[in-house]
Amino acid sequence: MAGAVRMPPIPDLPGELRRLLAQVPSGRVTSFGDLAEALGDVGAARWVATEIALMRDEAIPWHRVVKRTGDLSGDADRQRWQRQRLDAEYAVREPLWTAFDSTRPLRALADWQTESARLATFHEALPLPDRVGAVDLSYVSDTKAIAAYAAVDAKTLQLVDSDFVRVSVPFPYIPGYLTFRELPALLALVERVRDRIAPMILVDGSGRLHPRRFGVAVALGVLAGLRTVGVSKHRLCGRPRGGEGEALWDGDELLGYRLDGGSKRRTMYVSPGSGTDAASAVAIVRAVWRERRSPEPIHWADAISRREAKQ
Repeated sequence: MAGAVRMPPIPDLPGELRRLLAQVPSGRVTSFGDLAEALGDVGAARWVATEIALMRDEAIPWHRVVKRTGDLSGDADRQRWQRQRLDAEYAVREPLWTAFDSTRPLRALADWQTESARLATFHEALPLPDRVGAVDLSYVSDTKAIAAYAAVDAKTLQLVDSDFVRVSVPFPYIPGYLTFRELPALLALVERVRDRIAPMILVDGSGRLHPRRFGVAVALGVLAGLRTVGVSKHRLCGRPRGGEGEALWDGDELLGYRLDGGSKRRTMYVSPGSGTDAASAVAIVRAVWRERRSPEPIHWADAISRREAKQ
């Protein structure tokens, strides 16, 4: 059964950025951070800088964007051209212009994550199921990807099922917002394998170890009605108590665990997505993680998606 919540409309973030750039008046400059703040989250400043670095259309006034210090960015030729344009406009670099008219789309997405996180369940202890599946994406381009599913026998770790779909990717990568980049693809994949899907799904991404407790593993669990666990290579939040141990906390809230892979395996950050508790989540991941760099189901989902992306 699918979940009770639906995804919000995915905003055209590059289009919104261009709309904001068009608002910066001649003779003034703004910063990457101020543009990110106008989009709704200053944490998007790196994406803003990357997107602007790719702009070549002189009709878009990207030359009016500088660092917070007032310095220019980019290579020497780009800085020289930008400086000439700013000098021709008699641009004032301080104070930075921030009077944007914006819908703050990232703030709306973050609010949806916070509200939807309440629908996830994190307190159900589960035994090891007979099969454990995983989903992962590999990118053909910035806007196209392969989403792959793999399932293994929980005792033998033999691959018992796999599938994939080719999908479009509607949203850029911004830390904390991976859900909006990958969830549409994962939902399409789940519908393709719904009648045979494993009772537990590992997701290559964060679960409850997320600033808003709504990583992509939580989102997939809630929207698709699945039991999910997040297995991420990056820690977005949570710390060991006293600076030691595998358990990761935020105050008195246990969010997940850090599993040290040792010399051959990656360090992974494991947290419940939906339908299980943190202890069960880490026990299931340990049960299907032997010698490879990542847990066996994720290894296969990654390998299948990479293979198809190369083709």
